[in-house]
Amino acid sequence: MAVGMAAVLAALGLGWPGVLLYPLSLALLGIAFTAAGALCAQVVAASRLVTGLGLAVLVVAFVVRGIGDVRENALVWRSPLG
Repeated sequence: MAVGMAAVLAALGLGWPGVLLYPLSLALLGIAFTAAGALCAQVVAASRLVTGLGLAVLVVAFVVRGIGDVRENALVWRSPLG
């Protein structure tokens, strides 16, 4: 998907650093949350609890990024959403 996105962005005439870095960052974000989901699935037995833990991880990542954005400090880079 990231390769396809890079091809579309290149076809639209965007600059090369953005064409490569934006799809790469989205692919790494997907990998990070896939790893978090796999870890949650190994820790708990019920699928409903895995979903809850996954959403909790997403909410915490969003709040950490929000706090980093408001305070304009390096906390934003501690979140996968940063």
